[in-house]
Amino acid sequence: MNKQLLDYQLAGLIGFVAGMCAIPVLINLGYRNGFLLIAIPWIAAGCLMFARLVGQILGHVHPAFIQLSRFGIVGVLNTAMDFGTLNMLSLLTGVTTGFLVGGYNLPGLAIAVVNSYAWNKFWVFPGGAKKGFHDIPQFILITGVGLLLNSAIVIVMTTYLPL
Repeated sequence: MNKQLLDYQLAGLIGFVAGMCAIPVLINLGYRNGFLLIAIPWIAAGCLMFARLVGQILGHVHPAFIQLSRFGIVGVLNTAMDFGTLNMLSLLTGVTTGFLVGGYNLPGLAIAVVNSYAWNKFWVFPGGAKKGFHDIPQFILITGVGLLLNSAIVIVMTTYLPL
């Protein structure tokens, strides 16, 4: 299969999944329009395919833009997975502030980080990655620190800042 075609297909798939993850966020923000909630995965898929196209066009200027577009696409998915999981858990439990929100933040962030590792290792930076998984201990340590910091920020923002 053509590598460029595969990139567009992956960008579309990533966009669709990111759009699905955005649905609980939109619901928590008060959007109840059924058409928007059904359309958002398709809109996100189209947007990320367009982002990949822009990266491809700019790649003629400098090849790093191709990799940068992939990195940005993966970043959108990671963010959507993190926020989507947190908002889904908040919707299911009704908890939107306090210490429990920090705990609800952990699964989404963990999913997003593992997702990021996989996509970056095998799609964004495939040539630079060592064969195997020798970097996993370092990844786990850095991820653990990030999980704690991210959850602390969520607790502070949802509890002590008037938003």
